[in-house]
Amino acid sequence: MVANRELVFKIVRDAMLLSEVLSGSYKFKVLSLSRKGNKFAVLMDTSAPLQGGPARQLDVESLVIRLAERRHGIIVTAMYWRSVDRQAALAAMQAPRATRVNFETPDALARVNAVEQSDLSSTNFGEIN
Repeated sequence: MVANRELVFKIVRDAMLLSEVLSGSYKFKVLSLSRKGNKFAVLMDTSAPLQGGPARQLDVESLVIRLAERRHGIIVTAMYWRSVDRQAALAAMQAPRATRVNFETPDALARVNAVEQSDLSSTNFGEIN
């Protein structure tokens, strides 16, 4: 089972090399889908969308499926793709800066006063002992 998983790793690397995708531009995981270890799924993370778009992804996927079946009789049921835009991810990871609310504007003061003047403590229900 572990040996088949390692073979799928090699097949994916070979397929990406044949498709002229640089090894530094992707990461992947291989998931076993059966107890026998003959069915797998591949999860691909690419640093940018592949040149050629979804059609290119389908070409790579079909190449992996064919190579696995022909070379070792292993079934790769699917490849799932996720493209990560590095700059957008870095921007999203940066913590937003805290902003101070200026309570001295007339609008903000009116809202604070309205909350203070409302009777939030009384309810329509009796107290629970």
